[in-house]
Amino acid sequence: MSGLVSASLRTSRLLLAVAVGVVLIGVTQLASAKVDYLPDFMPPSVQIQTEALGLSAAEVEQLVTVPLEQDLLNGVPWLDHIHSRSQPGLSAIDVVFENGTDLYAARQMVQERLTQAHALPNVGSPPVMVEPLASVSRVAMIGMSSNSVSLIDMSVLARWKVRPTLMGIPGVANVSIYGMRDRQLQVEVDPARLKAAGVNLTQVIDTAGNALWVSPLTFVEASTPGTGGFIEGANQRLAVQHVLPITTAQSLGQVAVEGAPTPLRLGDVTQVVEDHQPLIGDSVSPTPTLYLVVQKFPGADTVAVTKAVDEAMASLAPGLGGITVDNSIYRPATFLESAARTVSLAGALMLLALLTGAALVFWTWRLALVVVAAALTTVVATLYALHVAGATLTSMTLGGVLVATVVVISQVAVAAEDLARQRAAEPEGARDLLVATLARSQVSAAVGALVCGLLVVPALFLDPLTTAFTRAAALAFGLAVAVGTVVGIAVVPATAGAVRAGPVTRSPVRDRFGAIAERVPGRAGGRLRTIGVAAVLLLVGLSALPQLGSPSLVPAAQDRNLLVRLDTLAGTSLTEMDRITGSVADRIRQVPGVAQVGGHVGRAIGSDQLGDVNGAEVWVAMSADADYAATRSAVGAVVRSWAGVAAHLDTYPSERIASVEAAGGHDLVVRLFGQDLTALQQTAGTVASAVGGLDHVRDARVQPIPRQPTVAVEVDLAAARKYGLRPGDVRREATTLASGLTVGNLYQQAQIFDVVVRGTQNVRSDLTGLSNLQIGTPDGGSVRLGDVAKVTVTAQPASIVHDQVLRSVDVVARIDGDVASVVDAVRARVGSMPMPPEAHVEVLSAAQDRRTDLVSTLAVAAAVLVAVLLVLQALFGSWRRAALLMLVSPLGLAGAAAVAPLVGGLGTVGPLLAGIAAVMLVLVWGIAVLRGSASRSGPGVAAVLVAVTLVPAALVGSGPGTELLRPFAITMLGGLVSALAVVLLVVPAFAGRPEGELA
Repeated sequence: MSGLVSASLRTSRLLLAVAVGVVLIGVTQLASAKVDYLPDFMPPSVQIQTEALGLSAAEVEQLVTVPLEQDLLNGVPWLDHIHSRSQPGLSAIDVVFENGTDLYAARQMVQERLTQAHALPNVGSPPVMVEPLASVSRVAMIGMSSNSVSLIDMSVLARWKVRPTLMGIPGVANVSIYGMRDRQLQVEVDPARLKAAGVNLTQVIDTAGNALWVSPLTFVEASTPGTGGFIEGANQRLAVQHVLPITTAQSLGQVAVEGAPTPLRLGDVTQVVEDHQPLIGDSVSPTPTLYLVVQKFPGADTVAVTKAVDEAMASLAPGLGGITVDNSIYRPATFLESAARTVSLAGALMLLALLTGAALVFWTWRLALVVVAAALTTVVATLYALHVAGATLTSMTLGGVLVATVVVISQVAVAAEDLARQRAAEPEGARDLLVATLARSQVSAAVGALVCGLLVVPALFLDPLTTAFTRAAALAFGLAVAVGTVVGIAVVPATAGAVRAGPVTRSPVRDRFGAIAERVPGRAGGRLRTIGVAAVLLLVGLSALPQLGSPSLVPAAQDRNLLVRLDTLAGTSLTEMDRITGSVADRIRQVPGVAQVGGHVGRAIGSDQLGDVNGAEVWVAMSADADYAATRSAVGAVVRSWAGVAAHLDTYPSERIASVEAAGGHDLVVRLFGQDLTALQQTAGTVASAVGGLDHVRDARVQPIPRQPTVAVEVDLAAARKYGLRPGDVRREATTLASGLTVGNLYQQAQIFDVVVRGTQNVRSDLTGLSNLQIGTPDGGSVRLGDVAKVTVTAQPASIVHDQVLRSVDVVARIDGDVASVVDAVRARVGSMPMPPEAHVEVLSAAQDRRTDLVSTLAVAAAVLVAVLLVLQALFGSWRRAALLMLVSPLGLAGAAAVAPLVGGLGTVGPLLAGIAAVMLVLVWGIAVLRGSASRSGPGVAAVLVAVTLVPAALVGSGPGTELLRPFAITMLGGLVSALAVVLLVVPAFAGRPEGELA
């Protein structure tokens, strides 16, 4: 170490120039660093969505989900598990991979399987692999509203102009359009009118399909449109292009009906109109509005993507005449920009406070510069290195850097105090003395950094969700202490050497504090009294245990964008849900402090929301000057006042975390797999009763399967045979009239529109209309649907869930005893119970998984403690001192535990990191004191400087950017007191006289 310090002194100017360059480059480049509130925390997964509008949940399962799951996706490489959801009109399959799997390699494997999806029944759109999304993916919600432009025309602009432009922005993964009315030409059929004209439905379908260039129907001529070719002349080749004269409903209505008994136009026997597709969701606003939800890729910069979206919308504005565009409904970049300003301001004030405090403590700008230069270089170099590596700077990154900053300031302050004492004792000290002093300090600092780095290793081996958060903090801390060590070896000696000349001044502040620190061990007096002090610290520290039960490790963001989720009974109509959501939104708009409110019902094509039309979301934006707590409370009171509606208020990041936590499972899950849901539910009830009778099993219950009214049409074979009909004939004709059949497409100006044949509104309006539906017969006649089929209303599952490609029903319960023995007892109990045919059962336990993760973490922690003990023993040459320092270091947590309840408790990440930092300070200071590289007043000086540095962060108030910063600072102030007490009182009493103790 002496050689490194000596080399640093010889090249001090070069090293200082490099340090200044790193700081200047880092400060300028960090302005463009990627920032976000949370790191990505979702496991590697792929979602496949298949739209099948008009199919019930059971039909979606049979025709889409099962073939995809069992034949194509099951067994894909690196698979962890498959979970699917079949609901009316949609199949969504989540393929979750093992942790550590390369997401894009996994997507390639899935895409190869999907090349065989052409074998699926032609009942909907082809399956689509959704783009990978960030864990908190929404970056903007844009409203397009107008009182003069129809929703259909706005939808055409949104789909064919706005969405492609936004999708071209780097970082944008998906743009969903809520409320979109896709333009269609619809041929509406009344069977009675067809019968009167002597025309059947097949003739209408053939006519409409063949009138177009292209049709997806293979039984019409338009399925093979052909090409125009070219005219080859002597000197010129002319391409032949056919121009479709059909552009409007009126022109389509002029087409002659194929095979009609008399010349008839399509408009003579049907009603040809321009309308939109059946809605699977809607937007809710006082004026006709579309909402465009913009989502980002994992790792994309929210602020940069938002700015690009704003610029794109501004460039499109000239072509959106009569349409008002609102980008402020949901804009998380506003929160991030505000948080970045707050953190930057707090950082500048903390740096100024450190400079002022160091100048007062050392009474010279020279030593103050040593401390400030080391801290500033470490922080900036760490953040710049993360930025260059492509990492996103999050609140977790901030937490890791804060802990490292506390450690680095402490180490440099101890070294500076050592320098001050040596210079006071020998003002004309030789260069060799300076080298020796700095080398002794830096050895202690390097070992302290190594020990602190080892202590964060267990944070990388927690349960997967927690590790997703702690990894960012641990890596940032590890990088920062590594950089701090390099800075301590290179920059600190260089700075000290550059400013070592000059008169020696004594600091009244340091002298006074040093005198107090020197007298403290003597006043403490005796091991018995020291044991009492340690016991008090231990008792106070034990108060940390109840605080660790915090519901969420991550503090809620002070985001002025709120999310209200509304859910009603399955089967609620879109019209009714629009009314409910609109009423809730109107009430929220009247709350003081609310600036913007937007809402949407159901889902959009390709969206991240998979709910049916009985679910809705209301997005609330507060004004900048609104009281956050009061406004949020008032909004919560409004949404809770709605009877019959399940409402939940949260911020979007918190909601995303909660959804992942909920997927983690219950303490105990008995999962029954099979095909017959009714039999599975009956057996599940028996299992719940049996399991609930076991000791330490509480609240055993069957997870309900929501059901909704579904119209069942079952063909009577005997009745259908009388009319020459087959079940397939009945289904095809009935579904065409009730749901619609796409017979072709119009291609106009790089836009594609569907042409659909379907029944008139009275045919599709109610159950009676469906029963009276006229089905064409082979002899040219017709028969009521109700005469050849039984039409009934039954309760069917609103969605059918598959786990590991099988239907499943869960029995869940809590465990309040030994997890392993309870799970074994449950397995023994259910293993002897009879199951329905083709059914089997599995016993799962999230509590057991958590225990397994905990055991693994404890094993890693034990290995780390052994490594720390070996490092300390090698440093001290004494097992006794090494063991003592390790045993007393947790007492540093006492002050943090006492203060933490004021800011949320040690269960949240800010206070928890402060508690960890307090323990690290005991180790860092203890190493320095026991090695004799610091006097007893050294830790006191370091504590004062750290406390002064943290005061601006503690006083920064509430708001964006303070969620972790302020709780950390306040808790750390308490931790400094206990850490200092341990080092000044407990360690000297039991460790004996430090080697080469400084006077």
